[in-house]
Amino acid sequence: MVIRNENNPKRTLESCFEWLETFKAIEHGDIICTSIYDVLIPTNLLIFIQELSPMFFADFLLTDEHIESRAKGLHFIMDGINDYLDGRFHEEIDALDYDLIVSTIEDRDQSKLSALNEACKLFGFIVVFAVESENHEEVINNMMNLSEATQIEMQYIIQITGHFGGNEEGSILDETDNGNKYEAKNHTNSLLQSRNSQGISHTEDLENRIELLEHELKEEKAARQQAEENAKKVAARPINVLEETEKLENEIWSLQNEKDQLIKDKRDLEVKYRNDIKNLQNELEMYKNEAGKVTSLEQQVKKWKDKADSLLDVKKQNEKLTKQLEDMGDKCEDDIDTEGIGGGVKKILQTYKDRINYLENQINRLNQDKEDLQVLNNSLKQQGDQIQKDVQIKTGQIQILRKTLEDAGIPIAADIEEIDTTGSDFVPGTTNFYIAQISILKDQLNTQKELLQSEQKRLKLLESQGVDSTVVATLKQQIMIREQEAELYQSAKLDIEKRSQIELRLLSTCLHEMALKYHQCKSIVIQLDEELSALKSKYQTSNKYNNNNTEYNNNNNNNNNNNNNNNNSDLQSNSVVENYSDSEVETKSEKNNYIN
Repeated sequence: MVIRNENNPKRTLESCFEWLETFKAIEHGDIICTSIYDVLIPTNLLIFIQELSPMFFADFLLTDEHIESRAKGLHFIMDGINDYLDGRFHEEIDALDYDLIVSTIEDRDQSKLSALNEACKLFGFIVVFAVESENHEEVINNMMNLSEATQIEMQYIIQITGHFGGNEEGSILDETDNGNKYEAKNHTNSLLQSRNSQGISHTEDLENRIELLEHELKEEKAARQQAEENAKKVAARPINVLEETEKLENEIWSLQNEKDQLIKDKRDLEVKYRNDIKNLQNELEMYKNEAGKVTSLEQQVKKWKDKADSLLDVKKQNEKLTKQLEDMGDKCEDDIDTEGIGGGVKKILQTYKDRINYLENQINRLNQDKEDLQVLNNSLKQQGDQIQKDVQIKTGQIQILRKTLEDAGIPIAADIEEIDTTGSDFVPGTTNFYIAQISILKDQLNTQKELLQSEQKRLKLLESQGVDSTVVATLKQQIMIREQEAELYQSAKLDIEKRSQIELRLLSTCLHEMALKYHQCKSIVIQLDEELSALKSKYQTSNKYNNNNTEYNNNNNNNNNNNNNNNNSDLQSNSVVENYSDSEVETKSEKNNYIN
């Protein structure tokens, strides 16, 4: 059987090349396929077939011999396809001239027509294998994405190649024995029925697809005709329908590629957005924590705002008082004819204004100093807490040292328990405690020395009396043991003395710093209390003076023509000036004390 396009076999190769592109096999990293003849290279064919049927050819590999000899490689691949298709194309595949096909790969455009026809037959078997593979539904759906001419070419290849296995029943019956003819015939009939049913289902799918395409083609023709009519209305020259069709096909192809790219981008964005969502959740938690901090800061701001409002109220009261004093001064200037008296009142009013301004500045400065001292007090409290923690750590280290001495065999704990620890002299961590420990070690060292001396005396006495040498050696060994114990006690004593001195220095330094900072804080707090009480008294004095000044104005209005009252008012004015000068001197001295 000969391929239909015997006079134009390149069209078949172009259709197979387009098929290869549709399955994205050319994008594989190990394949280079830039020409329609490159699809015949055995390694390219193998990758293409593996993508069509990955389950069957999962472990199917070409050997080095097959790669070097392209004819053997093609024959090897086609034997695998023949085995997959139950030997239906055994004779036809064996009849292929693989050397001619290889010449097509090497000579390309100079290949003979017979070589191209052999290559077209080979592709016919591969197309049938793809359609009848386990991924046949996906293969058929991808076939619908090919161009219309390629779809028609593929349908004809499938129909023509299917006739190659038509004599399968006769070949099987000839090869079997006479006794198994009936069984082979039933087997062949079942195979043919299954293949026919598959072919019918594939044919029905293709017919349905063809009908759908025809329907779409009719709609497209109608739309194209409408477009032609609209174009004729707009432009004088007619539009070529073929060019418009090709343009639409190119647009459809580009839209399909764009759709695939968008699907890929969508998946990438989903992965990216998952990570972005996690990052946003982490940022949200961080913002929640920052919101909590902002809430606490808002509460502090509200607190300081209330304090500022109270200070503003005081300032308003002072301004109100200043205005009252100015009104009083103006009234006195109108009522009093004597220039000396009016000038004195003005001077007193100006003095009070200056005094009020000074007190306001003092209040603001003291408030600022109070805030600074509060910050300093907080930092000193933190340092005190840190020093307390350091003292606890040092106490723990002393306890560890005590336990180490007990583990070394020095019975400190037993001796300490016998001492009365109710007093402050034997509290662990104090100077008397370490002195007691050292005295106990000294007593134990002296005891060991006395025992050593007694043993030495006893040894000399026994040697003078002529005692056995073994007894003398035993006693000498005991004396050596005693000497080693005495050395151990001596080293432990020195170690305890060194450590106790270091610990006592650290503790005394820490306690001294704590006491110094405590007294500093206490003096600062006392100074602040004194300054606040002084300010309160000054404020009360100013209020009292304002009340007296009000009474003075009332008396002055009632007794404007009485000279005695005028004289009394002059005396009162002079006393107020003197009192103010005294208060001003007192304020300056307090200011100097504060600066010091």
